[in-house]
Amino acid sequence: MRRYRSRRRNKQRRIIIVSICSLLLIMTVGYAAMQTNLSINAKGNVIENGMSAEAFIDSIPLVTEGDGLYADTYEEGRYIYRGSAPDNYVSFNGKVWRILSINTSNNTIKIVRSGILVEGQLYDGGSRFDNGYCNVPYGGGSTGCNIWESSSTLYNSNMSPISALDRYYYGYSNDTYALPTEEADLNIYLNITYYDSMIEKAQSRIINGIYKAGIPNYDSGVSLTQNIEQVSSVLWQGKVALLDVTEYIRTSTNTSCINIYQALQGNCSSNNWLQVYGL
Repeated sequence: MRRYRSRRRNKQRRIIIVSICSLLLIMTVGYAAMQTNLSINAKGNVIENGMSAEAFIDSIPLVTEGDGLYADTYEEGRYIYRGSAPDNYVSFNGKVWRILSINTSNNTIKIVRSGILVEGQLYDGGSRFDNGYCNVPYGGGSTGCNIWESSSTLYNSNMSPISALDRYYYGYSNDTYALPTEEADLNIYLNITYYDSMIEKAQSRIINGIYKAGIPNYDSGVSLTQNIEQVSSVLWQGKVALLDVTEYIRTSTNTSCINIYQALQGNCSSNNWLQVYGL
């Protein structure tokens, strides 16, 4: 941490908090397992020393093999920590975290909590039933609603609000259903209960971020580039979110880890520091 504190900048980097759960692949591919108890590791972006994202990149040597910080070949201006055990530890809100990525295009840095945030938190407990998507069988039914967002926080790729959900996009039908008016229970916990428990200084560093929430195709012939485009087609705005599965794939240096299909085969679990969280 001394090397970060030694270089001060007037321009502060902004924080995005994200959460990881043990059912990451299931939830990002299908937003399922609503009433499964989850052990959550929180993830976000750090600004303890006020250094900008650009200055942070200048202070850390980039690598092209092994463990370390890589330039992301899929998103310009984004850098990611990859490998089994990169040295990406930082301090934030009085806890130890690990940096996932740095984005110089919007001056943000994502971090993940090094340790369990909460045990046994439900994804959704079944309280959001109405005449919309949550009320149809594949929306969740009595076991909870399997969508993360609400009608006020879901957007398309152009950041235009989405008031209804085209289920054909999710592979069921051409029917369109209204979105729920509230977020999933896990969403509410992370963005209200957990966020409110943070110290004021930490809260001031967290931005109201834009997160990828689209459902990707996990067929074997779909490339990671296509997967990234698919998850980017639906966006959610808030302070604390879940990882999208393409972020998990990009932290592995396993050459067989090339798309979501290979992640589901277990080929992204090796040479991947996120795997220590049981993803």
